[in-house]
Amino acid sequence: MDRDRKISNLRFNQDYGCFTSCMETGGVRVYNVDPLCEQASIDVRTIGTISICEMVYRTNLIGMVSGGCRPKYPDTTFLVFDHILNKFILRLNFSHSIKAVRMKKDKLAISLVKKIYIYSFPKMQILMCMDLRHNSQGILEMTPMLNSERDIVVFPGCEVGALQMVYIKSTEVTQSSTPISMKCHTNELSCIALNQDGSKVATTSEVGTIIRIWDTATTEQLLELRRGCDSALIYSLAFSSDSEYLCCSSDKGTVHIFAISDTKLNKSMVLGRFLGKMGGPLKSFATFQLPPECACVCAFGTDNSVVAIGMDGSFNKYMFNIDGHCVRDVYDIFIDLVGTHMRS
Repeated sequence: MDRDRKISNLRFNQDYGCFTSCMETGGVRVYNVDPLCEQASIDVRTIGTISICEMVYRTNLIGMVSGGCRPKYPDTTFLVFDHILNKFILRLNFSHSIKAVRMKKDKLAISLVKKIYIYSFPKMQILMCMDLRHNSQGILEMTPMLNSERDIVVFPGCEVGALQMVYIKSTEVTQSSTPISMKCHTNELSCIALNQDGSKVATTSEVGTIIRIWDTATTEQLLELRRGCDSALIYSLAFSSDSEYLCCSSDKGTVHIFAISDTKLNKSMVLGRFLGKMGGPLKSFATFQLPPECACVCAFGTDNSVVAIGMDGSFNKYMFNIDGHCVRDVYDIFIDLVGTHMRS
């Protein structure tokens, strides 16, 4: 399947109601999640091939970074495209390749390998610039909700396994808040996620077996969750809109659903052979299986559902209940392997 893959990047918007699909052959398509339908198609002749795409909620503005086989711009240029006007309306040049972009209606965060820039948006005043130890994977998140009391940006810290957090409530150029460092794992971070109001952050390392949930106000660890015992590459982490649940996808093909509030729903691990007692991290209370050879991103939909979108063009929606039962509700092919749209 990977040999024929036509999708280079998938990304949900801030409320998980839409997603973008960057095509390897060029162009970007925007889809609504429920019901699944195409909202916009931006032609390769207009934008070239795109490696990074970031919606601004459900507005007509989309942040982009060129990449792939037919780029119109270098990967050091950040672009904002207006899909109603069908043209780029902003360009911002950097000295090195852009690794990640996060946007909201009043702020913009851009990560290079060794620097992070935070701007007001759309005024484009630089609010802060910070040095990074190393961020080649583009690990970066910003509080999705507007006007949240915990308006923060999180990214890898100065030590291995550390997370750095900076408060960005103001959209004016003022004295920068002091970044807060949290030691989360002993290995390098591989994936992070913020809940909607920025009060919680989920982290996992390149080992991919343990997920930790942290309180961003106190920096205290709230939960330790176990995805599995074998190492895995984590593709995505996502909180539900009410922060009741967390989902996780990886190269093992299993999508895990954890309970964050009512933790008794999760399964406990028996560590008798190691400790002789009950204890340790909690296991997911619900799972469903996808083909392990296909990378996917997952997020929560409406009415206790999880949506998993594959790089092969597959769209899966599973309903779950508190007893841990998962039932596939929707299976669609939102784009086939030759680039035409279809519904199964």
